[in-house]
Amino acid sequence: MPTPENHPYDFPELVSDAVDIWDQNAEWWDDQIGDGNEFQTMLIEPPTHELLNIQPGERVLDIACGAGRMARQIADHGAHVTAIDHSKQFINRARERAADYGDELEFKVINAADMDALLDLGEQSFDAAVITMAIMDIAVISTPIAALAKLLRPRGRAVFSVTHPAFNSADFKLHAERGERDGRVSHAHRVSISRYNTSYSYKGEGVMGQPAAQWYFHRSMSTLVAAWANEGFMVDAIAEPSIPASD
Repeated sequence: MPTPENHPYDFPELVSDAVDIWDQNAEWWDDQIGDGNEFQTMLIEPPTHELLNIQPGERVLDIACGAGRMARQIADHGAHVTAIDHSKQFINRARERAADYGDELEFKVINAADMDALLDLGEQSFDAAVITMAIMDIAVISTPIAALAKLLRPRGRAVFSVTHPAFNSADFKLHAERGERDGRVSHAHRVSISRYNTSYSYKGEGVMGQPAAQWYFHRSMSTLVAAWANEGFMVDAIAEPSIPASD
C-alpha cells in the first residue's frame, strides 16, 4: 500500500507479510494472554486509562486492537468504541469476546496503512484514540498518525504504548552481575544496545512459542515523537511505568 511520503521509519514492503503473520498468530496469541497478564495489568493498562481519561459518551478509536481487550475496557467506561485491526482472525476473536456489548463496541478489519479506509471512519468523529502495545508492530506509522490528525475532533487526544526502544530491540544484550557490597552478595542488571538511532525491522517472538515470528519495527523515542509532531500533535504527558522492586 502506498504511503503519502517516503519516511525512513516506515516499511511499506512488509505490510502484507505482517498481516499474514498476525492471522497465523491471532488465535494462539489470544489463548495465551487474551485474559491479561501482570505485564498488562500492572504496567500497561493503568497509565493508559489515566492518560486517556475517558468520559461517558465519548467516541474512541482503537487502532491495532487485537482481540479487543483494551476496547472492551474503554467501552466499560461508557464510551462508544470503534476498534480496528488488520488481522481478520483477531477481529473474529474480538467479536466473539464482545458479543454482549451491543452497539457501543464495533470491530472492523482495516489496515492502518490504508488511508482511505481510515478516513472513511469519519473526519472529526472521535474524541480520543489509542494504540496499545502495537506501534512497534506496525510497518507504516505515518499513515495512521496522519489520519488521526483528521479523525480526531479539535483538542482530541491520542495515547500509545510501546516497548521501550532503548531496552527492547534486536541489537540489545542483557547483563547480570554478581558481586559483593558491604559484605553481602549483590546483583546488578544492565542493558547494552547498538543502532538505537537507526530505524530497522527484525523478527522476534512477542510470546514464546507463538506459531510464527512477527515483524518488529525499531524506532527511537525521538523518531516516534517526531512522527506525531510532524502531523501537528504535541506531547503533553508521558509515563514510564516499572515493576516495583519488591516484585
